[in-house]
Amino acid sequence: MRFGKISYISFFILLILLSSCKKSETPSLKDSPHISLNNSIYWALASENDTVSDVMAGSVSGSNGTYEFKSLDNLGTRNLRSLVGGEGAYVWLKMEFTIPEMLRNQDLGLCVDYIHFADKVWINGNLAGEYGEFSPNFRSALFMGHHYDFPKIMLNQEGKNTILIKVYCLGFASINGDVLLGSKYFATLRANRITMYNSTVYMLFSGSLIVVFIFYLLMFIHNRKMKEFLSFSLLGLSTFIFSSIFFISQIPVSTHPAFSYFVFYKISVCAGAILIIYFFTSFVLNFLRVEITIGKKVARVIYLHALLIFVLAVPDYLTLMNISLPATVFALGQIAFCTMDFFKAFKTKEGRRHGRILLFSLIPLFLTITFDIIYLGILHGSKLSYMTYFGWHTCILAYFTILANRYSRATKNFEQLNKKLESQVSSKTETLKVANDVLENELRRSRADMRMAAIVQQKFFPYPSRTFMGWDMAVYYRPLAEVSGDLFDYYSMGSMLDGLALFDVSGHGIAAGLITMLSKNIIYQAFMKSRFGIHSASTIMKEINLKITEAKGNVENYLTGIICRFSHFEDDESCTLEMANAGHPNPIMYDSRTGKAVELEVTDKLKQFGAIGLMGRNVAFEDISAKLYESDILVFYTDGLTETENDAGEAFGKERIKKILEDNHNSDAHRIMDAITNGMKNFMNNRGRTDDLTIIVMKRQSSKDYLQEI
Repeated sequence: MRFGKISYISFFILLILLSSCKKSETPSLKDSPHISLNNSIYWALASENDTVSDVMAGSVSGSNGTYEFKSLDNLGTRNLRSLVGGEGAYVWLKMEFTIPEMLRNQDLGLCVDYIHFADKVWINGNLAGEYGEFSPNFRSALFMGHHYDFPKIMLNQEGKNTILIKVYCLGFASINGDVLLGSKYFATLRANRITMYNSTVYMLFSGSLIVVFIFYLLMFIHNRKMKEFLSFSLLGLSTFIFSSIFFISQIPVSTHPAFSYFVFYKISVCAGAILIIYFFTSFVLNFLRVEITIGKKVARVIYLHALLIFVLAVPDYLTLMNISLPATVFALGQIAFCTMDFFKAFKTKEGRRHGRILLFSLIPLFLTITFDIIYLGILHGSKLSYMTYFGWHTCILAYFTILANRYSRATKNFEQLNKKLESQVSSKTETLKVANDVLENELRRSRADMRMAAIVQQKFFPYPSRTFMGWDMAVYYRPLAEVSGDLFDYYSMGSMLDGLALFDVSGHGIAAGLITMLSKNIIYQAFMKSRFGIHSASTIMKEINLKITEAKGNVENYLTGIICRFSHFEDDESCTLEMANAGHPNPIMYDSRTGKAVELEVTDKLKQFGAIGLMGRNVAFEDISAKLYESDILVFYTDGLTETENDAGEAFGKERIKKILEDNHNSDAHRIMDAITNGMKNFMNNRGRTDDLTIIVMKRQSSKDYLQEI
């Protein structure tokens, strides 16, 4: 089944889940007897230490004054804040009533749709219940409906009853909606319904945001080119974090002593809003296929972190309430970073189409924001929840469907393209088959010729057939093709190793192989003339250059290489290496005295330049020398080792060779060679070589331990 069908089915299942709440079959609240106390509410200032006894007695503790209760005419948003501010003042709310005939001789209940920040309720001086906590461990019940049980034993069935509510006014302090007195069943049921409308519904919608987050995160992992999947996934997660303020009071963790309402508000509301704006901007950029500069990307991330740090560092709740709205407005600066990039996207037909889709999907958000501004901000309505949330959630669901449709169309286009390619390949296969048969015959003949050339070449470059005094040697020689452009040779007299040569011809195949066979004898003759130190290694290299340049003529191939000469052993078992390098990778020496591996190179690189066989080019070679002691190690190699790359395009390099030598310096030459080649193979993974490869490992041994071969 294609992804498109799966996504649509998932979307409709989600809608069914969100609309599956059936109305309760219990009797209607309208049919239950109750009275409204909306017009019977009076308020007076209070202090933190006031008790209900003080109010019932009509005096403030510690003074002779009396409370001046005034009528509370406005049951709207932030009404208590407008009276006493939102900095933690206390207010007494007073309601008096006589029980009507229809409610007498039974347990009653009071339902208040919404009180913020925290409250305690007494009936006739008896504590009936509380929501939230006062200072210092302040905590709000947020959007839950408040109901309080009034047992009939606490009620005056014939006379006056007094309800007192002490409200802690912090932040957007309010008493909203209706204040209704009815049976215990009525109050409980109404409060539960208020909680469902103002809190539980948000929890259900927020559950869908987790589905969005996981679903599109998995889709991004499946197809990392679709960056809009990742930004949309994180947008869903950010919206869930923000939405948690509506239903956290229904989760048991909110009542735990370690739970901090202040910290939670910072993370959910303030940080959540900032993250929503950031990831929505990222989603729009990715959806429109807009690429912004690295500088803008860095600026956006810095701006995001600066706002988050600023908000999370706020020390108290009152400051947080004052800066939360400005911080959210400043977060909209994320859009300003990318305004010009948005306009650029609209210059193309595809960009305009995608832009119109995004703007159309935002219509529910714009409408609900307008509604909330008018209803809650201007009219101070209190009967409905924040509709902006549902408008935003509608946008999220719209984008969910749009992205699913985009992926479905992309998959369908890919399948059609694949079928077309399969048809074209099939039609060409038959034509190519005939040509392929001809080529295979020619290839067989070419391979036979190549095998013969490889056999001849390998006869020219034999592996050491014997051991040498004071040396443990290992050679690794692997041509890329059957014929190699690498050349190595060693020079000895009896059991004494006098010198070594390693050269690399540019290019591959037969042409490079012929140059190696041409050069081998020239290098040998030049070394033998000065094997006892008549001329320096750099002089030998210069003669090799002249001879090879003359011998190969106009052939374009050139060589890089190293020529080495070893002295006889001193009493302390040391010997001297004299070397010249013509543009070849520097050998690596492990110094047993320091435990470090270093490159052998000239001290002044400006005095050495050029390769072998470049006609009309100036060259200069400098002598390089080093003292070698017992257990020192030399590694010579062609660039086929250091330039080998892994799947990420990273070169093997020299540092890995040094590390292998330092880790395996106690091993013999063959084990060191195995460590190098295995390390290279593991580094390459499944990627093949692109060049010929020769490695020579030489480890100094005691010359006194040498046994003459018979």
